[in-house]
Amino acid sequence: MSSIWSAFLQEFSDVADLYEATVICIRLSMAALLGALIGYDRERRGKEAGLRTHMMVSVGAALFIMVPMRSGMDIADGSR
Repeated sequence: MSSIWSAFLQEFSDVADLYEATVICIRLSMAALLGALIGYDRERRGKEAGLRTHMMVSVGAALFIMVPMRSGMDIADGSR
């Protein structure tokens, strides 16, 4: 059990503390939830790109912005 816990800690060693990890999880969860809402509406209307597609795209977009922000870039430079 301790080897699993040490591997887990090593994998996420760049996350500063529990607060930071919580913020990351909340942001990614909100992106997935909002993408799911859009995707569900599209599926209900019979459009091609549905629930899973929009969830993956929205989580990818959130990661695309979160990675530069965590590395220290300004928010204006993060989307370049």
